[in-house]
Amino acid sequence: MSLLISRQPTVLSVDRLIVNGAFLQDVKEAYSHVWENLNRLLQCGRQGVPLSSDSNQWIVQLVDFRTGLEQVFRMEATYGFVRLAARGSQHSGLDAAAVLNQHSELYVRLSELCEQIEEAQYRGTIIRDFPRYGEAFEQFYESLMDHERLESALIHRSLGLRPKAF
Repeated sequence: MSLLISRQPTVLSVDRLIVNGAFLQDVKEAYSHVWENLNRLLQCGRQGVPLSSDSNQWIVQLVDFRTGLEQVFRMEATYGFVRLAARGSQHSGLDAAAVLNQHSELYVRLSELCEQIEEAQYRGTIIRDFPRYGEAFEQFYESLMDHERLESALIHRSLGLRPKAF
């Protein structure tokens, strides 16, 4: 008697993300310079209209921040969220995929702001329009902090810890 072995592959749907909380936490610590740059940008933006040389420095820091945030998001997306093949769907309250998708939304928003600011610098209107750009950056900051709070909750949940207040 012979056994028939099916040659058809087993199809597993990829419908869950597992959060590698320890890695996400390490990324945040390893890229502390990005968060320090963010704080410098906020302080400068909140001070009001800068001198021309200050606005140029702010733009350089803003572009550096965008580059650093891109690196953070890439590291988090590559190693901090692991796709898990599963036959069923488990719902746990926080949607890791939605949090991960916020990376691209935030990055696009920051890139668009950088482009507007660089264009204003080129046109010579940066000093005049600086309060508007400072406010737009503040709004971006609030969105980024909302994202970081959600990510922090994912990290703590994945490590079996209670979420901490942000």
